[in-house]
Amino acid sequence: MLFLLLITSYKYSMKVYFLPITNTNWERHDTELLHYLSEYRKNKVLAYRYDIDKKLCLYAALLVRMKLILLTGIPNNKLNFSFLSTKKPVFLSNSLYHFNFSHTRNAILCGISYSNNIGVDIENINTAPFEIIDSTFHSDEKNYVISSKSPDIAFYEIWTQKEAYMKYKGVGLNDDLTLVNTKHPKLLPYFLTWKNGNYICSIFSDDISSVNIETINEKQIIQFFL
Repeated sequence: MLFLLLITSYKYSMKVYFLPITNTNWERHDTELLHYLSEYRKNKVLAYRYDIDKKLCLYAALLVRMKLILLTGIPNNKLNFSFLSTKKPVFLSNSLYHFNFSHTRNAILCGISYSNNIGVDIENINTAPFEIIDSTFHSDEKNYVISSKSPDIAFYEIWTQKEAYMKYKGVGLNDDLTLVNTKHPKLLPYFLTWKNGNYICSIFSDDISSVNIETINEKQIIQFFL
């Protein structure tokens, strides 16, 4: 059974999961699910003040764990994670698997790649903060947004790509963002960006030729662990 599971996992070089959080209230089963996290992650979840933020933190971690269990066959209590000096999470139990996740208001995006580094980002489409564009966007990116028929969407397209690329590199958003040009021909082939409802999602990886995108729900995670 495990052999067949691992063979199936090679069908796509990258698996991407979109998880909307529809119930924003903290429930009894959410408390029970905390037992499946590390102490570090559990404390991080509980440090949030609002229920929705707790749930986003909780289900992002559980989503990563559930999918890595299914892909590798490693049980939950044997999954080991760590962080690079830049706070980028890494999977110690099987170094061939790379993952990254992001969450925004009421939704989570997780990417798991076999053998290739990955960065992901998701943002809720809203009125874009154009006042920061001069201090964060390269001139090519600004021109792209300004010339777009939907500048708000274009803004978030660039922003998620920029975040995904920086997370791929493991440097966060500490560098001068105007020096990062997501429209440069050398970077463009490694981006995958799409719209999912009111969300913009972006991935940056060495290989995006074979990607499977799946929408899952909270119930699937609850049933898996409980």
